[in-house]
Amino acid sequence: FMGFLLYSELCLILPKNSKCDFVIIHGAGLLRGTDVSPLLAGRLDKGIHVYRKSGPGTKIIVSGGKGGNEKVTEASAMMAYLREKGIPESDIIPEDRSKTTWENIKNSKEIIEEMNKNSRVIFVTNNYHVFRTGYYAHKQHLKACGVGCHTALYYWPNAFIREYIAIISRQRLI
Repeated sequence: FMGFLLYSELCLILPKNSKCDFVIIHGAGLLRGTDVSPLLAGRLDKGIHVYRKSGPGTKIIVSGGKGGNEKVTEASAMMAYLREKGIPESDIIPEDRSKTTWENIKNSKEIIEEMNKNSRVIFVTNNYHVFRTGYYAHKQHLKACGVGCHTALYYWPNAFIREYIAIISRQRLI
């Protein structure tokens, strides 16, 4: 658990080289079925930082389908947020079919391969989620680096423990 905790904190500063062709931002549920949550806003803001640091030609893939209690897809709410922050719509690609992290990676990889197979990819999620997302990317043969954003202190214990259990459970199945 301590190793996982340390890795999660390191993900806030890694990777040092953030030049990429695609930034994948993972969804995280919506408030009131339509609004970006603070957790998701953190991911989007970190994604904007990586996008701007990468320079011209970089595309953002917003990845998230529609949950049972959501009125719109996470991808569409994320697109609206990014547009409000000044990101050109031409640089945003929606992936709006996924319901899980595995599907986020799978569907985003298909989009990337349609556009350019030899792309540099960075995915953005919360720091506690980078390890598992990176593992899924590796299993699906997507060469990608992960960047984590901060997790609010009130959400931290539940998120880290839940994620740790998910990782351990996944290891048992292998």
